[in-house]
Amino acid sequence: MSGRARPPGELAVLPATSLVVTTEFACGSRMSTFLVWLRYRLYTRHIMSAVTGLNATWTTVSWRRRRVLNVSLWESSRSVYSLGTSRRHVETVRWAVRRADITTRSDAYTRVGEYRQLMLRERAPSLVIDRKRR
Repeated sequence: MSGRARPPGELAVLPATSLVVTTEFACGSRMSTFLVWLRYRLYTRHIMSAVTGLNATWTTVSWRRRRVLNVSLWESSRSVYSLGTSRRHVETVRWAVRRADITTRSDAYTRVGEYRQLMLRERAPSLVIDRKRR
């Protein structure tokens, strides 16, 4: 699922103020994985049109590991706050928080090398946000 897609190789020439945000959903079942993916599929265009500074977004799904990973590219760290103005994003966040079988983690990277190191090897512990629900 993507908005205005750009090949990953183009990320190396972004301005120094840009931000890459990864959000991972670890789901307890394939049904939860499907529901997270479906929400991304249905709401990405609405959210992209409602927020400012979101340049592109990519979503990948690992059905076997029951993981959904979203990578979004922002103009600046201030742009991320515009997500709060999107009704669909707020509804989706509230929905995910209420689900007991979904664990979310989000990381923000200001330099290209930071996110590439993490994306090309096994996931390291989160440095930014790590929320687990039992």
